[in-house]
Amino acid sequence: MSKQKVQNYLHELIKNLTQTEKRYFKLLAKQQTPGKKNDYILLFEAIDKQDEFDEEKIKAKFKGTSIEKRYPSLKKYLYELIIKSLTFYNSDTISSVKVRRMMDGSEILQRKGLYHQAIRKLKKAEVMADEVGMYFIINDIRRLMISCQSMMGELPSENDFEVFKQKQNENIKALAETNEIFNKSLDTVFYSMYSFDNTSFDKNKYKDLISEDFKSIEEKIKNNYNKHLFYSTLKRYYSVLDEKNKAKEYNEKHIKLFEQRLLNKKYLPSNYVHALMGKIETLSLEEDFEEIKKIINDCKKFLNDSTTSYYNRNNDYAHLLCLEQNIALQKGNIEEINKIGNVVCEYVENSRNKINVFANKWLIYNLAWTETLNHNFKKALGYSNDLLNNYQFSSSTYLYTPSILQNIAIHIELKNYGYLEFAIKSFHKELRKHCNFNESENIIFEFFLKHLEDLDGNRIKQMILFEKLENNYQKSINENKDFSSLLLLNWIKSKSGTHEIEELLAKAI
Repeated sequence: MSKQKVQNYLHELIKNLTQTEKRYFKLLAKQQTPGKKNDYILLFEAIDKQDEFDEEKIKAKFKGTSIEKRYPSLKKYLYELIIKSLTFYNSDTISSVKVRRMMDGSEILQRKGLYHQAIRKLKKAEVMADEVGMYFIINDIRRLMISCQSMMGELPSENDFEVFKQKQNENIKALAETNEIFNKSLDTVFYSMYSFDNTSFDKNKYKDLISEDFKSIEEKIKNNYNKHLFYSTLKRYYSVLDEKNKAKEYNEKHIKLFEQRLLNKKYLPSNYVHALMGKIETLSLEEDFEEIKKIINDCKKFLNDSTTSYYNRNNDYAHLLCLEQNIALQKGNIEEINKIGNVVCEYVENSRNKINVFANKWLIYNLAWTETLNHNFKKALGYSNDLLNNYQFSSSTYLYTPSILQNIAIHIELKNYGYLEFAIKSFHKELRKHCNFNESENIIFEFFLKHLEDLDGNRIKQMILFEKLENNYQKSINENKDFSSLLLLNWIKSKSGTHEIEELLAKAI
């Protein structure tokens, strides 16, 4: 992938802004030159109108103006001004930004001699910093409070100093715990990324990452934020090891922190919603659809709560849509599948919805299955090809192999056997080289490599072959079934049709 040109960053940033963020930026920019439309806004609007960035057209538009003379410096300043406006805009949205802003405000108040007001703001900052795990900044907050008290001539007593030092020591311990847990969390994230490549992932080695000593610290953790970090780390760890019951146990502990109000949902909104969505994933494998429906509604209420405004809302909503698609496809109710499919289409096609690459791929992967179930195979192939042709989609991506198998299934429905003979061998060679597929996926490839010619025949023969594949594939995924394998199994079942074999044989007799 070629490195992005520096001048494209400004265009990318502007096109990524929501309408509300653009409006907020213009209000801030107007303050730079009150009373008229200034150069910052003119350049901003010109770049915003371009779908593809063309710097020469921008320069030609402003030829002979003050913008042309100052273009390089104006462009750099405009970029920084947009970042500044985003920081102001999200100062009440992102907890970490809010804490820093409260500290900045208290320092300004201190310099103005408004010490009581500064202390009042610092106390609020300390509470929030503790709730969101910003222990590295709590010491600075407390030092500022001591400084304000000394400026007012209200020196703490000896006892106060001892309490202060004790709090500092507790904070240092909490920070040390956070660092230890966070490092384990990073290891877990790193190895989970490589767990899809059999050549570089050793589950036995991975088990040693989180030792018994680390797991024993659970009882010693006093701080609620560290409990949250610990539980989410262990949940991810056991998920990668496919120890679903242990993963479920730690996810439930994580949710209880919020339910018992030990953590504030509005300070850590994404963490709360992700914990709920982790429960949905667990319940989907248990097929507890009634409980799933309740939790999805709880997530929607929280996401639609006007008092909870946070920056990852779009990504979290996209993740929830993925789960809704998953459940509908898993249940096989075509009415539900199409209903959520229409919502997803509208959401994905709306350019204002900025969602991360991972969520976008899941949504498109599910749309391809939706169209396959509706027998719109050409449309399904369009979605599938878009996914596989994406330059950010490589063999190291979790959905890569499931997407290849999905693509093969759609081509079989279209009876593109000539293409499949080449494609299956090519994909199989690539994945064997990277060892990027498991035993159950290899069963699929081996089946198609052996029986592709036989599938282009009469329906009875095809159903008998798919019935054998269904039995072998189902046995192979019993221990480690996931959503993508369940969808593929459902498709294989639709092609085997045991009851159809019996009917056709009866008619033949």
